[in-house]
Amino acid sequence: MLRLVAVAAALASLCGCAAVVLALLGFAGTLVALPAGFGAGGTAVAAWIWWRSREWSDSRLCLFQDRLLVVQGRRLTPVLWDRIETATLAAGAARWVAAAGDVTLGQVLTLVQPNGVSLTLKPRQFGLDPAVCRDLILRYRDDAAARARLPEFDSALDLRGRPVQAHELRRSLR
Repeated sequence: MLRLVAVAAALASLCGCAAVVLALLGFAGTLVALPAGFGAGGTAVAAWIWWRSREWSDSRLCLFQDRLLVVQGRRLTPVLWDRIETATLAAGAARWVAAAGDVTLGQVLTLVQPNGVSLTLKPRQFGLDPAVCRDLILRYRDDAAARARLPEFDSALDLRGRPVQAHELRRSLR
């Protein structure tokens, strides 16, 4: 992403310099306007990319053959696929699991494990729609053949050495 910002900024600088040179040499206004427009466009693209990248969070959702890893800042939470009992978007999931009643869907995904431990996460922090994230987790929990296409988990060092690539996740869903 930073490379794209650098390229856009370099293009903007180059076009701005070309516009100044053409203006100093006395060329017609249309010849000056074209590089100036490209320069302004490059500056706008670089500023937009920089602004959007500031909004990214440090949260990552990592899917492996045997487990799901939730990385939120410096906190790493592993959850084995076969230990996920329930994945729900119901508000107040602990009360909802215990007693049937009116259910209100929220933006927080709760993964309940058999030992009563629950993990809550906000899928929007990972750039995912909450309902799609819930469906994805339930699909991988229930479908061992789909999980077999996910990468194997080697160690916690893999998280630092090889960042998760979005195209790999899309390819595994096919």
